[in-house]
Amino acid sequence: RFENETFSKSAIVRMLIPTTVKFVGSECFSGCPNLQTVEFLGENISLEKSCFMDSIKLRLVTFPNVKQIKIEEDAFEGVSENFSLFLPNTVTIQFK
Repeated sequence: RFENETFSKSAIVRMLIPTTVKFVGSECFSGCPNLQTVEFLGENISLEKSCFMDSIKLRLVTFPNVKQIKIEEDAFEGVSENFSLFLPNTVTIQFK
């Protein structure tokens, strides 16, 4: 579990998030100026409000093993204009 603003404004470039992390709090990765890629290895993920907001270089977030995901409002607001989100075809997505 990553709480609100855990990595906010940090210098992280890449993140590999283990299967044990199922929750990413509000603004957890917000304002990370160098963050480019994030991979979530878990099957059930909840991305809270604005969790990647204004991480302007973020271009790729992948969920190769996800079966169910909840994405709250503005989760990816202000990321790179070349941003891509990769999910398996069988995933259940809930937007809030």
